[in-house]
Amino acid sequence: GAASYTAAKGAVIAFTKGVAQEVAPSGIRVNCIAPGWIDTPILNSMPAKWRPGMVQHTPLGRIGQPEEIAAVALFL
Repeated sequence: GAASYTAAKGAVIAFTKGVAQEVAPSGIRVNCIAPGWIDTPILNSMPAKWRPGMVQHTPLGRIGQPEEIAAVALFL
């Protein structure tokens, strides 16, 4: 059941790129934050046996922390 989630996430990324191109001539920058797996309560609903696979398919080889995403949001 992740198709709707991934489609929506892809749409947000594509929308961000489109808006960025439209407003760049005005000197406006557009960003989006689209993290992978983050250690939030949503992961508690997933079977523990899935976690190793999630980590294996994550470039950093670990689950992200909410504080990392917050730091990016504060920076932007």
